[in-house]
Amino acid sequence: MLKKLLVTLIAITMVLPTLVLSSPTLAPDLIEKLYTTSNDEFIPITIRLTEQLDRHDREYLTAGLDKEARRVVIIEKLKEIADETQEELLQLLTDLKDDNLVKDINNLWIANIVCCDAKPTAIYKISELDKIAYIGYDQPVNALLDVTWGVNKIRTPEVWDMEPTGFTGAGVVCAVQDTGCYIEHPDLSDHLWINEDEIPDNGEDDDNNGYIDDYHGYDFYNNDSSIEDYFGHGTHVSGTVCGDGTDGEQTGVAPDANLMVCETNLYLEEGAEENQWEAYQYEVDNGCDVVNCSFGWKRMWDPDRAGWRQVCENCIAAGLVMVIAAGNERGQVDVPECIRTPGDVPDVITVAGSNKNDYISWFSSYGPTDWNLDPPYNDYPYPPGLSKPDVTAPGGRYTYNEHESGMILSTKNNGGYTYMEGTSMAAPHVTGTVALLLEANPDLSPNQIKSALELTAVDCGSYGYDYDFGYGRIDAFAAVQYVLGQSDIVLLYFDADRKSGNVHLTWDVLSTEGIIGFNLYRSETPVIGLKLSEMPGRDDMVKINTDLITGESPFTYIDRNIKNDCLYVYHLEAITENEDDTIGIVNLKPETNHYANSFRAIYPQPVSDHATIEFSLEEDSYIEIEIYDLAGRSLLKPITGYFNSGLNRIQINTGELSNGVYITMLSAENFKATSKMVVVK
Repeated sequence: MLKKLLVTLIAITMVLPTLVLSSPTLAPDLIEKLYTTSNDEFIPITIRLTEQLDRHDREYLTAGLDKEARRVVIIEKLKEIADETQEELLQLLTDLKDDNLVKDINNLWIANIVCCDAKPTAIYKISELDKIAYIGYDQPVNALLDVTWGVNKIRTPEVWDMEPTGFTGAGVVCAVQDTGCYIEHPDLSDHLWINEDEIPDNGEDDDNNGYIDDYHGYDFYNNDSSIEDYFGHGTHVSGTVCGDGTDGEQTGVAPDANLMVCETNLYLEEGAEENQWEAYQYEVDNGCDVVNCSFGWKRMWDPDRAGWRQVCENCIAAGLVMVIAAGNERGQVDVPECIRTPGDVPDVITVAGSNKNDYISWFSSYGPTDWNLDPPYNDYPYPPGLSKPDVTAPGGRYTYNEHESGMILSTKNNGGYTYMEGTSMAAPHVTGTVALLLEANPDLSPNQIKSALELTAVDCGSYGYDYDFGYGRIDAFAAVQYVLGQSDIVLLYFDADRKSGNVHLTWDVLSTEGIIGFNLYRSETPVIGLKLSEMPGRDDMVKINTDLITGESPFTYIDRNIKNDCLYVYHLEAITENEDDTIGIVNLKPETNHYANSFRAIYPQPVSDHATIEFSLEEDSYIEIEIYDLAGRSLLKPITGYFNSGLNRIQINTGELSNGVYITMLSAENFKATSKMVVVK
């Protein structure tokens, strides 16, 4: 049956200087904020400069270097870029500060970003500068992921008992970037990270790093050394990473890891993005090995996604492993926006949640996500988008035992233990496992660690990769065994792309030294009526290349005559003189033309004389597009017509609309969605 869709545009017509609003550097949410802000009100903003360290430069600078050398060279280069490009901006901000138009200036080298609070007049002046890529509104959000037991589930005790001494995360620095931590808890207090160059509680910045008394970490929200937990969330997460059981319950995966506490603003306050980015910069500067981030920005909060990605990619290049919770939006937000930022960044380890029965948790966000309208990152348009999450870990609930909680037990603020659930609780299981891997093999890169977790995960959902579990629920014991025998080959990427009945496989490695060539193995599985027990294993795969694949990087191979209704799993094998290693795995799901009802985008933003509305339909539908003001008056002649199922785009003429913020509403019998549009002439 054809469905009738109503698209309603509601206009909020306020007036701001056209020159301010016409700047392509201003984020839509900042433009909207400017409409409702007086000239005397400060707005927290983030300013991202155009000059950035790109992926190829990062790979070139770090090729062949060990972990510490990579960290040092990336930090030096990022500081050099910031020093060379921020001078003009910082001078302008200083002058505006003297005029009481700007305050709280904070320049970050981690991704060439400057943060401050600025009045509208100052924002206009800043936007006139060259070399400014983006000015965003650092708006209030609730980035916490709501409320794990899973130490036994991921086989951690077997890692502790490995011969000759086992691995407990000793010597590995784990940052928990969260609401703070109750560092006097008996399970945490004796293995806190210590800044050896700082004297505690003397009110001095002894090591001249810009942070006073940062002995065990820092509070980036209040800009002081008080890292007490203001919510309880951070203490619980910390206990899952490295609680040692002193008080009676063994909650931690890596009980001898060193805990660095980085307290940030995660709860309904402005300036939250700045807090996170500065904390990342601090962690990189102080040699942290892995950071746990049990938080995220919903897409509807308009985060600076390009800024987040640049920050994360620079941190990873410097050697920081980034473990990010996927989010708890299952059933609330559809793809490609269900995974929160920065969990949607390609190279971070994005963690979904599972329960005691190895089913996906009721709250766990799912993929895929996309990178399409966040320049310069347009490399994963949806569909098909970017495959996320990466792995799954215990996050809570569902158990047949009525006397047993399915939630996650961990350390409690002010002492004792408490239960919580969420992907917030899943992520620290992965962070603790990363600490075990790094103790077992300290030279592992972030990409090697991510690959180890994926290759050894327990497949819990559909065979191979799926958008609920990623590669599966982590197995700490299997992962440690894997990295103890891992070669030095670093896989940069391994992708599969279906084109005209063929699959184009592409991959690259950091260095081809010692590699004689590659082999590709494939399994082909019809999806109709298939049961998990019938899925083929690694031994059932067939080699698809006749001759050893050689040549110059990047490498390519075309697998021909692929069926649309089959799941394909590819294993990439590197051949060296001494051994053959499986270094990569990629899954190609069955081709499908199914689309859900979804309001996908309005672009460009801001809109001038024309706008493109992009939406998808489950089935052929009749739609109407109408534009209204807040009084309910129709402004333009309705646009009507039939549209096919799948992806559709309509261009509308907005030439008669005045400057303002509009709300576009799509309505159908069983479907409603809204999106904002800013018109600037």
